[in-house]
Amino acid sequence: MIEQITRFLSVSKNQILVLAILSCLLYGNTLMHDFTLDDAIVISDNEFVQQGVKGIGNIWSKDSFRGFFKREGKDKLVAGGRYRPMTLFAFALVVELFGKDPFIFHLFAVICYSLLVLTFYFFLRNLLLEIDQSREQWMAFLSALIFAVHPLHTECVANVKGLDEVFALGFSLLSAILFLKSIKSGKLLFSLLSGLSLMLGLFSKENAIAYLGLIPLAAWMVRKQRISTLVFPSIVLFLFSFLFLIVRGSILGWNPTGGMSWELMNNPFLKWTGSQYIPYSVNEKLGTVLYCLLRDIGLLVLPHPLTHDYYPITITAKTITHPLVILSLVLHIAMIGYAIKKTTTKPVISWSIAAYLFPLLIVSNLFFPIGTFMGERFLFMSSVGFSIAVAFGITQIQNHKPVLVTGLVLVLLLFCGKTISRNFAWKNDRTLFSTDIQNSAKSAKIHVAYAGVLLEDLIQTKDSKELHIKADKILSLASKAKEFHPTYRDAYMISGDANSMKRDFENAIKQYQHVLSMDPDYLPATANLQIAYREYGKQLGSEKNDLQNANLYLKKAIELDPKDEESYLLLGISSGFAQQYNEAIQYFNKAIEINPKNAQAYFNLFITYTNMKNQIEATKSLQKAIELDPEIKTKNGIQ
Repeated sequence: MIEQITRFLSVSKNQILVLAILSCLLYGNTLMHDFTLDDAIVISDNEFVQQGVKGIGNIWSKDSFRGFFKREGKDKLVAGGRYRPMTLFAFALVVELFGKDPFIFHLFAVICYSLLVLTFYFFLRNLLLEIDQSREQWMAFLSALIFAVHPLHTECVANVKGLDEVFALGFSLLSAILFLKSIKSGKLLFSLLSGLSLMLGLFSKENAIAYLGLIPLAAWMVRKQRISTLVFPSIVLFLFSFLFLIVRGSILGWNPTGGMSWELMNNPFLKWTGSQYIPYSVNEKLGTVLYCLLRDIGLLVLPHPLTHDYYPITITAKTITHPLVILSLVLHIAMIGYAIKKTTTKPVISWSIAAYLFPLLIVSNLFFPIGTFMGERFLFMSSVGFSIAVAFGITQIQNHKPVLVTGLVLVLLLFCGKTISRNFAWKNDRTLFSTDIQNSAKSAKIHVAYAGVLLEDLIQTKDSKELHIKADKILSLASKAKEFHPTYRDAYMISGDANSMKRDFENAIKQYQHVLSMDPDYLPATANLQIAYREYGKQLGSEKNDLQNANLYLKKAIELDPKDEESYLLLGISSGFAQQYNEAIQYFNKAIEINPKNAQAYFNLFITYTNMKNQIEATKSLQKAIELDPEIKTKNGIQ
């Protein structure tokens, strides 16, 4: 049986077929998924993408988040900005040609991933063909196979937004293939196409810049090309990369890191002192980064458990004296030392180490902040090096082949099973957050995200008892988030929203006021506070007959929104109950000034004038109310 499978797989066409089919089958269960997580930013809520071809000009000329935030300045919330137009451009074309159904986008993601796996395979065939013809085909196949099935890739395929990683790596590997062809053929066209392909990778995601070094390194280290032959095609790569930087800088500005952020969700290397956040010490930051790098290795070897969320405080600060930090440092020094030592004798393994480390160092927080401690998507490009290293090790073993093959098949099957099962978590935001909160139990971000999903349910809940139960669960999640991140604005916002839904307006007001004490310019908090003031005033008047405080909160609502006609109506009603009829008339007229078609305001004037025994004005007001709304008397319980 093993011999038959080996014979079948020894044919190049069969290898290609297996890789293509397997890549698609592994992610076939994502085709009916909804848009999830950051898909809203780049697809469903991105106005430029949703415009199809008409939005392409804005996609290429603005920050990639501009289409989501929909107004200038909001996109700058992410340090350094984001300029990744290539995938947004592709999404806009999908909208134009095939519509907005999530099925189409998930199908597109699966196809692109399958093409990436094949590109990886062909890259290795091109790289290894002339140096190890006896094993190059199997090395290429095993490397691509390990890459294809690795569960860490679920975030970049099941989540359509992850196509920025797929595109960045795919264009980088294509660039490498063209680079090798340019060296072999000496043709300028291949050099230019190689540079263009790398630039498209950079337009997909900036970490493709790692291949500016990795591509020439592969040709020199593995293919043993003379440095003189690499100079011109390398200069071409550099010029196209520089062109990307010029375009990016002209659109986003020239501060790629955006300076230090004091918000924990954008800078995890902050610690709470009890009253404020202060930066990690150099010792703590370096130790934590090294610890995360060790976790990265662990996830590649044993991808369990998986989560999309490594935000604060899922990982606590480590110093460089921590045993695991020391282990990480030793391992990485050993990897670098081994790569340098074996450059000539084992160039494939040396390059695979470089292919692992170069992209990872870019997103490691060593040189500039990335906004979180680590992430499975950040290992996507680095897994190329891991896959090659494992495949190389397997092909070097001569003895115990039956045992080796059996073990390899078992591991690959386990990886396949983990990939397929992990895909289910990416069905929608609810399944993702409810699953990953178990593995990111100390993440402030995921607690708020899950609370946000539950809040959407709360809006649709009619039963009062059920509503209170759900609201209390949301408040519990928000409370946890505040525990992990005491100044987390979103946690206080969602607490305010949940309290408002359960009609606990007093506590809702406190939450919104706290948000505004942290961020006075946060418009959603101002808007929600205004509504809470109004509803609390209404509640105090109608349920507790506390007209004095009711008026106080209604006036606060008007201070925040002078055009809130409902608050004027309520103040008029309150004044009417207090028999302050002249004030009531003023409030009702103010509501009419704001909205001349407010039939209820005219009807309230009718009641007020009737109470004042001013029949002429009462009749006029009633006639106007009926003119605007013939059913107004019935609505107010008058036959």
